[in-house]
Amino acid sequence: MSCWNGKNLFFNEFDSKNSFRKRYNSIFFSLQMNKQQVLSRILSQYKNLSENIFDSLNTNEIRNIPLSLNDFPTITVSDIEETLSHLPPDFTNITMLDSLELLNINKKDKVGTILNKRELTKVIFKLKKLALKLNIPTVVLSDLILSRKEIGNNLSKRPTLFDLRTYAPIDTHADLILLLYRPEYYKIEEWDDEQSSPANGEAEIIIAKTIMENLLILE
Repeated sequence: MSCWNGKNLFFNEFDSKNSFRKRYNSIFFSLQMNKQQVLSRILSQYKNLSENIFDSLNTNEIRNIPLSLNDFPTITVSDIEETLSHLPPDFTNITMLDSLELLNINKKDKVGTILNKRELTKVIFKLKKLALKLNIPTVVLSDLILSRKEIGNNLSKRPTLFDLRTYAPIDTHADLILLLYRPEYYKIEEWDDEQSSPANGEAEIIIAKTIMENLLILE
């Protein structure tokens, strides 16, 4: 999946609402895009403009955004903790990370190394401990790409919590899990509803786990 996919569109919309509309102080650790790419795409969604929008914004407008961007090529959970510890007390309302599988176990790991299931388990546990220690909500993105064998007879191709568990035991520590399903990604042109509605440019957000409610599906 490319950097400009449904997952990123959803996340950028989520971040723009937090940073612009709700004015939450957000810390974003990006392992896929640099600061300018992230900010440009968040702003483009917020202002409904093209991605090349920096010419239409003044310096003060960008400076006043309550969003701290970090685009380290490699980063560990310890690095995240160190970054957050240098911020003023109660400064951070929410921490965001893109993407889970690109985190490093050790500082000497190569850039772009993809974590295996065992390594992901360790990282997820550390992130949960850090979130509890600092009392900061943490949103983590991850690319769940299923092979044809893993999809099996699932004709709709919708991701499930079981699929996620075969990838990494994220559900063990997460309070909320959202799975994003885009029929267009699988070259499916219509939704599997009674109207066979066009699916182009649309996605379904599946609430696979929440500590507050049962399973829900939102369109």
